Amino acid sequence: MPPTPTQPERTPHTDRGSGLMDTASDDNNAEEGDSGQSLVIQGKSGISYDLAGLDPDSEARALVGLTSEFEVISCTTTETGYDFQLLERPRVHLNHNAYTCTCSTFASRPDVACQHIFWLLDQLHGCLVPQRPPSEVPLASDGRSLGFVRIEGLLKGNLETVADQLNWQYTRSEAEGGMSRPQNVRDIMSAYRPAVLPDEFRLDLLDDAGQTRTPEQCVVQGDFEATMFRLAVHDEAVYSSLCKAMPPGARAAIYFDKMQERTRRLLADFDRYCQAGQAAGAPPMDAQEVVDELGRNVRRIRENIVARAPHGMEGAAKALVTLLEDICNRSNDALDSVKLQVSALLRDLPRI
Repeated sequence: MPPTPTQPERTPHTDRGSGLMDTASDDNNAEEGDSGQSLVIQGKSGISYDLAGLDPDSEARALVGLTSEFEVISCTTTETGYDFQLLERPRVHLNHNAYTCTCSTFASRPDVACQHIFWLLDQLHGCLVPQRPPSEVPLASDGRSLGFVRIEGLLKGNLETVADQLNWQYTRSEAEGGMSRPQNVRDIMSAYRPAVLPDEFRLDLLDDAGQTRTPEQCVVQGDFEATMFRLAVHDEAVYSSLCKAMPPGARAAIYFDKMQERTRRLLADFDRYCQAGQAAGAPPMDAQEVVDELGRNVRRIRENIVARAPHGMEGAAKALVTLLEDICNRSNDALDSVKLQVSALLRDLPRI
């Protein structure tokens, strides 16, 4: 639960913006003003806002938002704007048409910004506005700060930088080459299996995030994994909890560790084959099969660098360098093509 907001003072409004405000007076008492007074409050960003143009309901929401603290657990760019997933399950979406939130407060009156929208916009302005304005910034009921350029314009191309400054998890959307919701769920669940990659995990589990299912409809009798998969695809609360338990950075590290171990095992099997020939009962192996499999692993690493960015770069580089060293330590011409693929990917890594 967010902390109880402090009560700001009502201060005389001036056209010049005198900068008068009280974020939390020592006695935390609000002074009631007459009709010639306006409410000025300082957000967590340090920006002062004039709430004079808001109706009582909008003002109450703005007060809660600007004096509370929430936590963003992930943010992403979508085809229509920007998504911010908050810890307490609300998801805020910002685009050029409107600012929306999945919380019950916003649903009760969607023409007015909720506390999450007011708080989020203040956080973003604090990062994206280089200098604090000399006077109070008027607030609109939809959350916009009338003294600033619309936030979606300021965010263009800057969300990853903002997320880094505010210590938020940034993830690439499917439109940017990232993972879809079902792919993310598969990635989370496969992370708990030591040797299974996401694209190998329960291939029978297929579900469309665009299809609506109630929690009851997600139940698959006798199959806990299938039930959890469906719930995470269709239920925001379950999905948020799983993402918190296994965040993108941890999943990326696990994935590239698995790829490193897989290539090492493959090369070790190849060494035994070269020294002793085909082992009894072992699947057939030849140099070309090993080269093809290593090539597939390199392509998987490349695809996952893109899909998981900015997470996992260190793990990906380590897996590639280890593979390159292992190949170079083997005087086998058949592996030269893989060496070239790995070298090229390492050169491209800073640009991915």
